[in-house]
Amino acid sequence: MEANVSAVLFLLSALGALILFYVLWRDFAIDRAREQLFAQRDALFDLALEGKLSFEEATYQDLRAFLNSLIRGVHRISLFWALFHLQRYRADGRRSIREMARSIPDAKARKQVERIVSRSASIIYRRLIITSLIAMTLYVTLYLLGKLGNKHARGWAKSARTRTLSGVEQEASILA
Repeated sequence: MEANVSAVLFLLSALGALILFYVLWRDFAIDRAREQLFAQRDALFDLALEGKLSFEEATYQDLRAFLNSLIRGVHRISLFWALFHLQRYRADGRRSIREMARSIPDAKARKQVERIVSRSASIIYRRLIITSLIAMTLYVTLYLLGKLGNKHARGWAKSARTRTLSGVEQEASILA
């Protein structure tokens, strides 16, 4: 009898944890990512307001559209979605967000815009990791293997992160 009660309590606890993770935590992570992306968009606007970028410049408008698309679509981006679409848009021929940032002639403005783009991609990357049990498990496993000194795991983790970030950037430019 006591074993049955323990099993029921365990199942209720597991169900509660899943509800907490998939409902409350996921919504919180999405809202936080949006808030951080709004801050990056504001930083880009401040650069233009200071005269370091022109509001009419195509690069500014494309970068702003990129950030707006991330803000608007952050709830739709998942690990599987990003991996599935990563290959689909590689040969699209569009200029990547990083290439747009590199095309800014003023070195200081270019560095600030590259930092905004990098932070935005990191925000999406973190959101992908912390809202997916599979991604979180994989990330923690690779992190621990990397800390234990496994060179292959470290290289694979870095390669996977780079591929995911570039895929998110490409996807966001398509959403724009």
